[in-house]
Amino acid sequence: MESGFSGLENDGGYALPLKVYPSIVFTADPEGNLSTPQPEWSWFTGQGWEEYRGSGWLNAVHPDDRDRVMREWNESVRLGRDHRLEVRVWHAPKGEYHHTVVRAVPVFDPDGSTREWVGVVSDIQHSILVDYELRKTQKRIDLMFEQSIVGMSQCDLDGLFTLVNQRFCEIVGRSMDEVLKLRVRDITHPDDIVREEIIRANAISRGKGYEIQKRYLRPDGSVVWVRNYVSIIRDDDGTPQFSAALTEDITAQRAAEEQRVLLLQRERNAREEAERLTRAKDEFMATLSHELRTPLTPVLMVASALENDQSLPQRVRNDLAAIRRNVELEARLIDDLLDLTRISRGKMNLYTRVLDLHALISDTLQMVSSDAQAAQVRLKLDLKAEKHHVVGDPARLRQVVWNLLKNAVKFSHQGGEVIVRTLNPTPATIRMVVIDHGVGIAPRTLQRIFDAFEQGPPRRRFGGLGLGLTICKAVVDAHKGHIDAESEGEGRGARFCVDLRTTERSPSLQEPEVEEKPSSGRGLKVLLVEDHHQTLSLLTRLLSRRGYRTTGASTVEEALAKGKNERFDLLISDIGLPDGSGFEVMRELSHNQPLKGIALSGFGMEDDTEKAKAAGFSRHLVKPVSVEQLVSTIEEIFQ
Repeated sequence: MESGFSGLENDGGYALPLKVYPSIVFTADPEGNLSTPQPEWSWFTGQGWEEYRGSGWLNAVHPDDRDRVMREWNESVRLGRDHRLEVRVWHAPKGEYHHTVVRAVPVFDPDGSTREWVGVVSDIQHSILVDYELRKTQKRIDLMFEQSIVGMSQCDLDGLFTLVNQRFCEIVGRSMDEVLKLRVRDITHPDDIVREEIIRANAISRGKGYEIQKRYLRPDGSVVWVRNYVSIIRDDDGTPQFSAALTEDITAQRAAEEQRVLLLQRERNAREEAERLTRAKDEFMATLSHELRTPLTPVLMVASALENDQSLPQRVRNDLAAIRRNVELEARLIDDLLDLTRISRGKMNLYTRVLDLHALISDTLQMVSSDAQAAQVRLKLDLKAEKHHVVGDPARLRQVVWNLLKNAVKFSHQGGEVIVRTLNPTPATIRMVVIDHGVGIAPRTLQRIFDAFEQGPPRRRFGGLGLGLTICKAVVDAHKGHIDAESEGEGRGARFCVDLRTTERSPSLQEPEVEEKPSSGRGLKVLLVEDHHQTLSLLTRLLSRRGYRTTGASTVEEALAKGKNERFDLLISDIGLPDGSGFEVMRELSHNQPLKGIALSGFGMEDDTEKAKAAGFSRHLVKPVSVEQLVSTIEEIFQ
């Protein structure tokens, strides 16, 4: 037998034992005792010859193994049979017991008696440790496989399940024995079979894995959505051998995703429906505005014209003034409703320029002076701001001043006073303060005074829609300004403060000075297009009295026909006509002749103004309008 040592001679001529293999070769006498020195045993166990001779070697054996080792060794010696035994032996170099395998065979004399025993002790400690680690690793793998929260499976290349864990069985709703008799396609939803088999075949041919979302069918007919991560396992030559998959149950995720998609679709549908309703509301508001404004136009025109007729008794002229004020109030209410729609849609456009806020306040004060006189309320100006030019939309800022003044007059007591004051809190700011000593504002109402439709007692009994202050705030906000309300309570009056940024007065931007000119009409030829016959007849007559040569038409066709036969200086046209729109008339006629235009319509939305501009109209007036307003506009565009 091969020895675990080989001898190398040194210069002194004696052998040095070198450990090459972890094995010990030994010999024993017929009775099994070590009768000659065993150098290899001494090196391995650290025992000297006197310690291990005879049966002293047993002391190098682990105490727990000694009885068994001696019993089995004596039995082998007695029977003269080959001996094999695993035993723990002290390993002196490491200072620990090592697992070993002892193998020994008897050597017989010719007469059949045992002459000696020859054996080898092999150190298998490393193998034992490796085997232990392998078994421990395998145990961990088995536990991981069985206790994994995801399904695990193994299939041959034909798709037959060869190994599955318990979680996979739970996902597909079958026992392990059932699954191991099936192929992948046997439990796959029919609609997913072809798709997966194509993907699987391509993956096997390329030797690469794939990910797929699919459905498994359970025995009870229910469907489970899964996400499979599939690997193609190859041998050392790269040949595919089988597939291994991790399976994740995503049924809940899919349901949540489908619910999310459904909610998104519902939200999209709701948004589209809301937009449709908004468009319908806007169209309704525009149509309602047109229908309400159109019949007011002849009333306002007649009332305003006759109010200034000195041949009429003063009592009649006062009655006509009352009619005119109420028509204007009705128009203002309509405008407030339209403005609220603009504000809610964020479509309040501003047409700004440098303007004198003092001049604007003074002009607006004249507009409400008749209302103040009727209510026996005094109006007082206290304009002390040194810097009073701002960049703003004159029409919108006039609307703010008008609303605040109208409210102050309306809520003042008979014989009361309304003060309009300006000052410069900072060089860059002008503050306008409107003060009344009327009914005041309750504290709980003051917090919501700028909300739409908010009036609150005691102001509610004075009527109105409660939109004026909402519109004021929107206009001031659009000018990057600030508006605030103050009141010490009911019966203590109110103060409204508006802060705007000032600007330097720029000659190139300031408002042009307009000379007062007689309303002679200068002989301008006017084409008036209006489908409301009373308005057409009345306005034609009133304009003619002012010196304008006016031709009337009530349809697009009629207007175009008259425009081809005669040249006009000015087109005044309604927008909504029976056979088209005033936009068509303006675009068509302005192609053939230099023509200015005024759109005169009951449609007062921002889009209507923009469309009128795009069609070529110089101005867009919203009905009802007075003759004075119309004539003033004509003179403005022809100055």
